[in-house]
Amino acid sequence: MKVKIQIKSIFGKVLFELEKENNTIKDTLIEAVNNKANLIGSDLSGSDLSGSNLSGSDLRGSDLSGSDLSGSNLSGSNLRYSNLSGSDLRGSNLSGSNLRYSNLIGSDLRYSNLSGSDLRGSDLSGAKNIDKALIPMYSKWNFSIKGDFLKIGCKDKSFEEWKDWFSNSKEKFETERDSEDFKRIKAMFLAHKAYYEFLK
Repeated sequence: MKVKIQIKSIFGKVLFELEKENNTIKDTLIEAVNNKANLIGSDLSGSDLSGSNLSGSDLRGSDLSGSDLSGSNLSGSNLRYSNLSGSDLRGSNLSGSNLRYSNLIGSDLRYSNLSGSDLRGSDLSGAKNIDKALIPMYSKWNFSIKGDFLKIGCKDKSFEEWKDWFSNSKEKFETERDSEDFKRIKAMFLAHKAYYEFLK
């Protein structure tokens, strides 16, 4: 029996459709990716996409919350601003993907490969099994060194000023000091400080 399945945007617009025997959302999405359909802002929430080959796909701003992406290949994909909260990413390949400002809250990352992925600005709070994932060093803010100064987000300070700031400053920062994101920012500061001192 032929089944027609549509992929709609989060606003309800039909982005792609496929009709074939025993069709599934997984088959439809793979066909859409192979046909280079515009899938930006897709609503794929709660979908079973396990084992899918979606490498190089552009799913910017898509809703994949609660979806099963276990064992899928998303290497080199663009998932910027996507919602992956509560998704199953166990054993998935996300290497080299763009995950900037994505929502990974509560996702399961057991044995997932995020090496070389861009996680700046992403939210991994409450992500499960993050210690069992291959994950790059990251924080929610950009870091850059210019001379003896380090820029974190939009703030410029010397390395000594940053050292004092992390130690005992009462200056408010957008990120709470006792949060996981703050720990990552401090870890990135220490890494950049070591890099700066090694090159001096």
